[in-house]
Amino acid sequence: MLSYSSPGFPASQRRYSGPRLSTSWTQEVTYDDTALTPLSVTAGDCLSGGTLTSNLDTLAPGEPFRLTWYSAQDTGDTGLAFTITWQTAEEAQDVPVSLSFAPSDICNSNQEEVGFTVQEGRVSILDRAVGDIYYDRAVNMKDIVYFARWFNRQEEMDAAQEQAADVWFDRTLDVKDLSALAQLLNSSLEPTSGLPLSSLTASEPYQVTVSDCRVDADGNAFFTVSGANCPGIAAFRFQLKLPEGYVVTDVQPDNSLPEVGNFSYNVETGIVSWYSSQTEVVNGELFTVSVHTEREIPLFGTLDLSYDSSDFFQAGSYTQVPVLVVPGSLTGEPAARTTDVSVVDDTLHVTVETNSSQTVCLIAASYTGNRMEQALLQQVELQSGTHTYVLPGNLRRGWDSLRIFLLDQNQIPLSELYLQKSN
Repeated sequence: MLSYSSPGFPASQRRYSGPRLSTSWTQEVTYDDTALTPLSVTAGDCLSGGTLTSNLDTLAPGEPFRLTWYSAQDTGDTGLAFTITWQTAEEAQDVPVSLSFAPSDICNSNQEEVGFTVQEGRVSILDRAVGDIYYDRAVNMKDIVYFARWFNRQEEMDAAQEQAADVWFDRTLDVKDLSALAQLLNSSLEPTSGLPLSSLTASEPYQVTVSDCRVDADGNAFFTVSGANCPGIAAFRFQLKLPEGYVVTDVQPDNSLPEVGNFSYNVETGIVSWYSSQTEVVNGELFTVSVHTEREIPLFGTLDLSYDSSDFFQAGSYTQVPVLVVPGSLTGEPAARTTDVSVVDDTLHVTVETNSSQTVCLIAASYTGNRMEQALLQQVELQSGTHTYVLPGNLRRGWDSLRIFLLDQNQIPLSELYLQKSN
């Protein structure tokens, strides 16, 4: 089976089927080298038990492109054999690709020839990207809504659109392609600012608000994303943006999200999406996000959503709907700790990590043995993050250890650090 794509980097895939057993083979890939240039070859699941090699690294113009696979034992697995990634020409065209071999080049562990049959495939170089069904030179939520409406016989597709919709690369259009397109859309998101709101409509934009939330003592927090003033949309797609050190533990749709639609969340990319084959008023709480951090001093910051403005539109007309995202804030109990202490020319430098700006009392006590010799004290305006503060005054000589204390405005200890003087 061979896939196709727009000019760039399509992948050709070969699948084996049937009860044939083999332990090694060599095959030659035949193709038009004026339209295709092989870039890489990777083994599939059914060849994972052996070694796949090629002459790709030394391939010269006009030289046959050969693949060789060998294993210590026979395999009769069915599935993906290997994938070839190509650099394609700019011109839209169909490029035949086939495999050829000598019967003696395919054998089992007993050195017996194993019969093979090969069906020619093709790489179709399109004038659009795979998935660009709506044909606006971009792959976005319009394409999946158009595809879903086509399944419901609400839209029609020409031959070029059908090629772009074959995202599963099996030359048929079914729910596998719809699912593959959804996965493709959830794999990446390039934020765009879109057109100025005034150029789209005189009405207010669809407002999406991220709620504020607080981190509890176990490092857990959750926030909701809500919509208001929705004129009716057929889709949305957002990428979660969290402060450093937080991971998403769960994303769940809320009751206000219309049931007629498809909601999904991609753990790896942080993309949340929803689409319907019809326009829906999407107000109220849309989805809830649970997050967690393992940081000893949890960072606070902004909760935000990236989005592509072209993902907000009405079904059928595909009229763009302006959108405005209002970020939220992640907060919690203020915390601070001393992370480092150094003495430079009898002056004390104290490094403090904190998650909020606050006023603290910084105390440094020097000891000789068990006897306190001196105490330096200062009120410090801590700044969020990690910063170093210099205490006024000089340490007396002769000390052998230091204790650094941080107290909040209620004289409650926040942190303590012990420093032993090196000999």
